[in-house]
Amino acid sequence: MWRAHERDSTDRGYVSVVDDGDYDVLSRFRWCVMKNGEKAYAIRFYTDSGGRRKSQLLHRMILMPGAEFHVDHISGDTLIIEGKTFAS
Repeated sequence: MWRAHERDSTDRGYVSVVDDGDYDVLSRFRWCVMKNGEKAYAIRFYTDSGGRRKSQLLHRMILMPGAEFHVDHISGDTLIIEGKTFAS
């Protein structure tokens, strides 16, 4: 299990937990935290080939669900991104 100690702009020190096998890909990007009510999500921002600013949530990058799918974090912790913590 890899613990990515990512800090958002207010330095709250959130930690995301992901499977070891995802480390190489995920560590290439800078991640921060987006709050949505009581939940916190790991998110990255990037510029696409057309120059548009985009965002990508960590759990959606790992699972790659279609836009029509909702990802259910079984544990309720939106920063734990391990294969067995999701429901389809």
